[in-house]
Amino acid sequence: VSLDQTVDREFLSLQCPVLVIGGSEDFIAPPPDQLVQRAVKNNQDITYLRIEGMDHDALDPKWHILDYVFEFLQSKKY
Repeated sequence: VSLDQTVDREFLSLQCPVLVIGGSEDFIAPPPDQLVQRAVKNNQDITYLRIEGMDHDALDPKWHILDYVFEFLQSKKY
């Protein structure tokens, strides 16, 4: 699902830690580089993982996405 303007505004208003994962070769949902840059400038707590070579198959074990998700969750324990 690509982000539209309404979703962009909602994303930019998030006040919680956010993990964004995108693949450089994903043509279904292209990496949201510009939106993430706007969120960073907005001082949001954004962790952005852009995986070179990955397309829309993020759950393929070769990308180790779950490892990144668990690492992110552990790093955000309060």
